[in-house]
Amino acid sequence: MVPISGQALYKISFADDVVLEENFIVVGIDITSVDIENGITVAIEPSSMLGILQVTAEYNNGLIHEILNDIVTGGTHIVPFNVENLPEGEYTSIIATLTSGDSSIQASYYYYFTVLGIYLHTQYNTPIENECGGTAANACLSDTQCQYTSITLLSDFISEVYENGSGESAEYGSLQWGNYCWTTGYPLTSPCGTSNTFAQVNNIIGSCGSSVQAGQTVAVHPNHPVLQCGDIIYIHTIQCH
Repeated sequence: MVPISGQALYKISFADDVVLEENFIVVGIDITSVDIENGITVAIEPSSMLGILQVTAEYNNGLIHEILNDIVTGGTHIVPFNVENLPEGEYTSIIATLTSGDSSIQASYYYYFTVLGIYLHTQYNTPIENECGGTAANACLSDTQCQYTSITLLSDFISEVYENGSGESAEYGSLQWGNYCWTTGYPLTSPCGTSNTFAQVNNIIGSCGSSVQAGQTVAVHPNHPVLQCGDIIYIHTIQCH
């Protein structure tokens, strides 16, 4: 282990102004890994070391948030982020400082993430027609050339697919809602409308152009000021998505 910065601690015995022995202990500290879910791993040497470990996170161009300040011994320590206590902001690095007496050494680790704060969100699903009620109602299947076929689906299922964007039909497989023909200047005629026209798909595709994974994909507002397609989101108590 190589200390990031700091100094060796010396134990020196004197007798009649003559050095009898010079036993020194080299103290090392390192941040070996950082993960928002699993915490910050800090390694301290030697195992006999006793000192105060302070772990902080730098955010918003110089602000410091303290995560831990406690007496520790040498060895490996996993420090939880306690994300519910993190202030909102843009984080760039984690710093671990070990202090013993008048001496301190420090290690840093670049780790970028943004704390968005508390969000009110809803959960979207993929409705299954066989689990929906309602009566038989008119709907349309359309392709990218706006050629369509009139079909019949349960009315509640049509409403659910229109609201959620996709669904699993009993007869036509995976369906995805879209108003492509209307936005490109080729609106379909009755009984096809923007709320009951769907496309048959092999995989349900999200607005970012990739397949939707149950329990993993998160929908995001297209004009969100921070989140973009492909971002990994950690939802406290639910894990990363």
